[in-house]
Amino acid sequence: FVLAPCPMNSTLVPATRRQTASQTPRPNRRRRAAGWLLLAVGLLTAPACLAAPSIARDWNEQILAAIRIDTPHPPVQARNLFSLSACLYDAWAAYDTNGAVGFAYRAKHGTTNLAAARREAVSFAALRILQERYSYSRSASLTLANLSAHMTALGYNPGNTSRDPATPAGVGNAV
Repeated sequence: FVLAPCPMNSTLVPATRRQTASQTPRPNRRRRAAGWLLLAVGLLTAPACLAAPSIARDWNEQILAAIRIDTPHPPVQARNLFSLSACLYDAWAAYDTNGAVGFAYRAKHGTTNLAAARREAVSFAALRILQERYSYSRSASLTLANLSAHMTALGYNPGNTSRDPATPAGVGNAV
């Protein structure tokens, strides 16, 4: 073990660790290949990440828009967020075949098109709870109009108040 002066400062460093410009380490080829592989995997999986948001995410965006234009009152808004989440889960669980049970709505329903039935039931459940929660807010007219317009944009009739459990809209309204 030999100590040699370091050219950068006046300290002594082990001679085996001294490197000159011609001896600087080059990036390992395996590391470079692994980096390219990770980049390729990331680019290939990116389209899956950019898929359309779920219907639950869609309704969460609606309640956040309602919160933004309403009078700030954190405890009330927290309750509204929880109530929406519970309704979304109950409407989803009504069509679950693996034993999931909702918070308040415990009935089970079957359908031939599970994804469409869940989407419709969740939409009607979300619309009803948000209409109930925001009917007396200062921004009620704007919020309720936005919610009805959103239901129409989703392809559903916001005036459908049927509670017939044979239809997804009825399940959502019953939740």
